[in-house]
Amino acid sequence: MRTCTCYQWKLTGIPCVHAYRCIQYKRAEPNNYVHEAYSRACYESAYDTAIKPIPGLNHWKKVDIEHPLPPLIRVMQGRPKSKKRRKEKGEDAVRHPKRTKRTTNCSNYGMLGHNKKTCKNPMATKTPKPKTGRSPNDNAWTVAD
Repeated sequence: MRTCTCYQWKLTGIPCVHAYRCIQYKRAEPNNYVHEAYSRACYESAYDTAIKPIPGLNHWKKVDIEHPLPPLIRVMQGRPKSKKRRKEKGEDAVRHPKRTKRTTNCSNYGMLGHNKKTCKNPMATKTPKPKTGRSPNDNAWTVAD
């Protein structure tokens, strides 16, 4: 019947793996079960006539038909994307003047022009802050009566 439950043989005309196994079991020639469209004779008959090339634009006939119109513009749903343009040189400076740069201060000595990380002067010794609050032994739970 040349069919299989996977329908691949019927669809392509070439036996599927299931059919191929059955053909081997029968010890038959698998090429006898392939559709005749895949035969050499059919291939040669399809290409025996010469395919002629298409002539170029200058050989085409001139026709007085209106040119097709572009498709209608559809307005898409949602918020439209902003169409930003590149500004010309000097255009942005007119609207928004540049801010003046702040000078950096060294937190080590308070000098202008550099910060604490790039300071070349030795670290200033700062007096430690006194601890505030009670000492841990003055706690009401640890004080002996």
